[in-house]
Amino acid sequence: AGFLGCAWWPLDLAAHFRVQYLLASAVLAGLYLLGRRLRSAAATFILVAINGSLVLPFYMPRTADAPRQGASVRVLLVNVNTHQGDPARVSAFVKEADPDVLILEEVSLAWLSALVGIREHLPHDIVEPRGDNFGIGIWCRQKPSRAEILYLGPAEVPSAVVELPVGTGTLGLLATHPLPPGGAEAATWRDQQLDHVARFVAEQSLPYLVVGDLNVSPWSCAYRRLVRYAGLTNAMQGRGVQATWP
Repeated sequence: AGFLGCAWWPLDLAAHFRVQYLLASAVLAGLYLLGRRLRSAAATFILVAINGSLVLPFYMPRTADAPRQGASVRVLLVNVNTHQGDPARVSAFVKEADPDVLILEEVSLAWLSALVGIREHLPHDIVEPRGDNFGIGIWCRQKPSRAEILYLGPAEVPSAVVELPVGTGTLGLLATHPLPPGGAEAATWRDQQLDHVARFVAEQSLPYLVVGDLNVSPWSCAYRRLVRYAGLTNAMQGRGVQATWP
């Protein structure tokens, strides 16, 4: 079903659980082997192979990368949870992480008041606070050459863009937060927003980093289309599956 997610949004929900499918099919195949049910074991190993081909490549090193040179930039994203998050914990975590760029999603005016100390170390910002769950902001240590709020797609939720000096070059960063796929309309709006993100990145001359609570997994049809059209690389590559939501 997960492979047919581009055809109908409920099927795309089945694409998110590849790790669970891999583990469950591996256990089942082992039990079939122990029970000497060889045909069932062979059939189940097909499921292991299918899901393994989608999960295990994230654990493979990126051999095609050019040697790392020049400066680096440390980027931190936190979805603060507008109505239930804890500003004190967020502030402490930001201070500990000491990022060059901070992206906060679901920020409201109340959150901005509670996190006023962020500007002490990250004085340059572009923020669009909202009372719903789609406020967004970027705080930077260095002054960006570009900073703006964009509305990508029909959902009318903001994304934020900055372009920053990094070493002798410039790095673009787009932060976005599409709607969760809670129904046909919301799933369509999510997919359209990610398509607009892909189009935006593909049109830029600078290298771009796309960061956000995308409300997808790496195996979602919408995510695979984003990566393919924008020419992006998943940051999990070479590090294994790095789930950020339980």
